[in-house]
Amino acid sequence: GEVMDLRQGSAFYSRVRIECSDDIAITAKSDIVVLTAGTARRPGETRLDLVGRNASIVRNIVPKVLQHSPECPICVVSNPCDVMTAVASRAAGPNVPPGQIFGSGTPLDSSRL
Repeated sequence: GEVMDLRQGSAFYSRVRIECSDDIAITAKSDIVVLTAGTARRPGETRLDLVGRNASIVRNIVPKVLQHSPECPICVVSNPCDVMTAVASRAAGPNVPPGQIFGSGTPLDSSRL
């Protein structure tokens, strides 16, 4: 779903290539990576319950993305976005400059926490 949204929005930009894969090597030499990784909430699960599962996924992916594209900005949109952005920043380690990893959440996401 997310890739389709991005591809349809890319009609407004020239020379944009949007790819999706479960092979992390596809991120090599990326200009930007949009991290949508995470799982959906299960019935009866709170957003805070979701944090643990999604944090594990984000912690696993971010260092691998940086291996293939060490200077690439990473935009985190995984839920809950504010928390997952902090998790991604920590997973990236101390050598990643401020601002290279950022979130694109909403005030609604923030208010839910």
